[in-house]
Amino acid sequence: MNQQTQITELYSLEAEQAVLGAILMENSIYDRMTFLSFEDFYDPMHAKTYELSGKLISEGRTVTGAVLATLLKEEEIDDFNVGQYFSELTGSGVMSTLAVEYARAILEYSLRRKLSAALGDMS
Repeated sequence: MNQQTQITELYSLEAEQAVLGAILMENSIYDRMTFLSFEDFYDPMHAKTYELSGKLISEGRTVTGAVLATLLKEEEIDDFNVGQYFSELTGSGVMSTLAVEYARAILEYSLRRKLSAALGDMS
């Protein structure tokens, strides 16, 4: 097994997108994922999105793709379009019951990455 394959098995962008999309479709699902931290996300943009979503929801604000796109406008890099990103993310959401399972998978991947890093530091 090559190194790229090992790294790929330590995260799931699809799971991250499904969780974020579910939150955009139903903000209340966020409260069922209190075990998950933005630091558990592999993709930096996904981490920022989850962190900002949580902050807004805790303030009693409604989180939508348009709201996040406006607040993260400065994240536009090269050909990356924040508005399009959130539009696509909303379309990748799953039912709330599945979203919690995907959130658990994200946490498991995060723990695997931490373990892998710790083992790598020991060698």
